[in-house]
Amino acid sequence: MPNPDVSIEQLSRLAPLSRLSEAAHQNLLAASRVDTLDAGKRLPARNRERWVSFVLEGSMQLIRGDDVIETIDPEVDAARLQQPLFADGDDVDYATTLKSTRLLSIARKAVEEAVAAEGDGGAYDVGEQSISTVESDLLERFYKALSDGRMQLPSMPEIAIRIRELAADAETSLNDLAKVIQVDPSLTARLLQAANSAAYRGTRAVGSVREAITRLGLKRTASLAISITMHNVFKARSPQTARQMQMLWETSVEVSATAYIVARHSRVLDPDHALLAGLMHRVGAVPILLFSESLETSGDELKLAIARLSPMVGGVLLKEWGFEHDVVIAVEEGEQWMRNPDLPTDLCDIIIAARLYADLRNDRPLPASSLTEIPAFRKLGLADPESDRSLQVLEDAAEEIASIREFLS
Repeated sequence: MPNPDVSIEQLSRLAPLSRLSEAAHQNLLAASRVDTLDAGKRLPARNRERWVSFVLEGSMQLIRGDDVIETIDPEVDAARLQQPLFADGDDVDYATTLKSTRLLSIARKAVEEAVAAEGDGGAYDVGEQSISTVESDLLERFYKALSDGRMQLPSMPEIAIRIRELAADAETSLNDLAKVIQVDPSLTARLLQAANSAAYRGTRAVGSVREAITRLGLKRTASLAISITMHNVFKARSPQTARQMQMLWETSVEVSATAYIVARHSRVLDPDHALLAGLMHRVGAVPILLFSESLETSGDELKLAIARLSPMVGGVLLKEWGFEHDVVIAVEEGEQWMRNPDLPTDLCDIIIAARLYADLRNDRPLPASSLTEIPAFRKLGLADPESDRSLQVLEDAAEEIASIREFLS
């Protein structure tokens, strides 16, 4: 019997379930329960062995030992409520409610069976069953390698880590940041190129890192510097894989530059943050490409593995690197074209719009007969993305897009 406390519409907004049919959602209603938990209630992490739970209302914290790992609060990050309370692999002991909280729990077995039955092979991490049932030995080998820790995840560039640490320190001065950047001649050159580009230039050219930081500000300089250093992640020894990495980077740069313009046009999110998220939107393909060097794979098989696993692998990688939650969500959900039609605009909406604009400009297949069906465009206040008026936004910024692509490439 369907649960009267939750609707099919609510289920369809949840990340692991958004691609399921209405019939599947109807079946899951019968396997769900909604509990109201008082403030201070503890929920052991081992509950995820039986249930996939989501916060509907209220606020919770994930705890490991004496440390707060994450605070889940819809007023801070509404998109987090679409993700399971406990993710597979999270090293937490329990969750505790900060105030009265409504919690939706769906029988884990029912979720896995629904995902497997409809062939959603691994776009979401709801347990090994959701991927291992895909009829592809290669795909299963990739997933098991990731689960077993045999798929080596690339490290974040050391200089990017140092710059991020400085950016997070309120005591950081212009000189502190300049000293770190100047250690890397390539980064220095590209940062000066960025500061003098059409996207950021002022009334006169800058010739030093100090002048660039003065023009851009500490926060923007740090964000740009991290974006520039990320090119080092897209590297490989094998000539064939190196070519694939370069193509992947070029696509990422195009989406990144477009995301910057879309964010600036919509005026709802920081364009520099969108630029970095755009660069990372396919970063999950990097460890997959590197792992494929040890396997005998066809091009089609590799494309399948990247399409299926890249969002999940990218999310794992960015969490390990300590990226902001909204960037992780943009990577994990950036291909869920119909996501969140009724929730506020977020970073993922900008990445979706940027990706589809890039597809449109390059005559690649689109996920809908008309892009006006995609909620992200409506939420961002963009016109019909296939009309001259919509593309005019990008054409007007053509010089800036070209300059961004130049200093990132």
